[in-house]
Amino acid sequence: MAKLPSTESELSLKDKSSAWRVSILTSLIKLKQRRFWLHLLRDLSLLMIIGFAISSYQQRHMLKDTAPALDLITTQGSMALSGHVNEPKAKLVYFFGTWCPVCRFTSPAVHAITSEHPTIAIALASGTDVQINEFMTHQAYNFDVINDDNGAISQSWGVQAVPAFYILDSENNIVFVTSGASSEWGLRFRLWWANL
Repeated sequence: MAKLPSTESELSLKDKSSAWRVSILTSLIKLKQRRFWLHLLRDLSLLMIIGFAISSYQQRHMLKDTAPALDLITTQGSMALSGHVNEPKAKLVYFFGTWCPVCRFTSPAVHAITSEHPTIAIALASGTDVQINEFMTHQAYNFDVINDDNGAISQSWGVQAVPAFYILDSENNIVFVTSGASSEWGLRFRLWWANL
């Protein structure tokens, strides 16, 4: 059987002791939470720095000035960007591979903007024109594609990794380059900026 406190002072000491323990535990919990957020911030910053370094390394050979001519034949047999010849709009040039897992994430974003911005894709090491057309039909993509089966086009643009994106202004000057995953809104923002 527990002994009850006999005096008010004993009761007060136990309350103070309990309050002190609660105060210490609360402080420790707050400290752990603060450490958690600091560690999370540190780890996210480190990941961002590593991601930026990898992206910069992959982009080191990408063209930065004037884009090469895009007067090439698509896998459908038409001239690339023929429907957008006289449009003074920013253009998206998208290098991808049908075999590329990251491209499976970025290609729907490219498809979503094709109705608003001239877009041409260059398929790198993705098979014959027929195979690329079958892939495009299967995925329900409707942007023009040029087959770069030997890598010559990609090499002339300085593409080292896919997916790779070039945003061109109305005069075919390269405004933005990026490689790796990119979102639809990221592409839309870059195209909007290039149109200014």
